[in-house]
Formats: sequence, C-alpha cells, structure tokens
Amino acid sequence: MDKIAFKKQILETAKARQQEIVTDFKVRIDDINGVEYTTDEDQHDLDQMSANQSNKALIAMLTKEWEFAKNELDFLQKMVVLDSPLDSAVIGAIVVTDHKTFYPSVSVENFEVNGESVFGISKNAPLFKEMEGKKVGDTFSFNNYDYSIEDIY
Repeated sequence: MDKIAFKKQILETAKARQQEIVTDFKVRIDDINGVEYTTDEDQHDLDQMSANQSNKALIAMLTKEWEFAKNELDFLQKMVVLDSPLDSAVIGAIVVTDHKTFYPSVSVENFEVNGESVFGISKNAPLFKEMEGKKVGDTFSFNNYDYSIEDIY
C-alpha cells in the first residue's frame, strides 16, 4: 500500500477511534444519570444526598471531557489527506521515528492500522511542539527520550 493510501486509512481509523471515545463518554454520562437517587420528604438519608452531589460532580466532569472529545472529533472530520506527501512534521503528517509512528492531529493515543501502531498527538501537546517543523533526519528530545525522524508523509 502506498503512503498516501495508508495515511487515509490512519485518518479514518483515528476518526473511528475518536467516535468510540465520544460514544463511551456519552454512555457513561447516561448511565450515571440513570442511577440518580431521588429524595423525598420521607427520605432524608444524608448518604443518598451525598451520592446525588457526587453524581452531579462526576456528570459535570464527564460532560466537560465529552465536549472536548467531540471538539477533537470535529477537528478530525475537517482534516483532509493531500495527494502528495508532506515533508515536515506538521498537523496531518505521519512522522515515523526510531521509537514510534506519530500522527499529529488530536490526542487519540495508540491505535493500529494494518498491524502498525500509530500514536495520535494533539497540536497542543508538548511532544508535538518539540517535533513541529522538523524534517527527515532531524532529531528531537522529549521526556528524556531522543527521537530520530526516519520518514514523514
């Protein structure tokens, strides 16, 4: 398979993986909403009131993460794969190093495409900031690891 076709598969797999993340957050939120305790005049149990408070806080936190995941999915939905390879580490490039293959886009983390492990990183990630603009043969360091760029497309 050529690099551009593989890159298109990476983008589609990243979209699918991000959609799974969005769906998982929504299911968790809906599950917690379904477990809400009710209190009425006869039921003044502080434990149940505390559980309601905890659930509301958890739902608020999960909703924030869900919104973030949806925004990242929207970003991926807007990405396109050009018909020619890229020559520097930019958003949408595949950056092959001596340690990992990175996909600067969103923070999808590790996923597999045709048996190859790909690590999606956000444009805001410190790791991306270290590799941004580098070319094949360049090196960069992050968290006490040295990376050598072997290929970009």
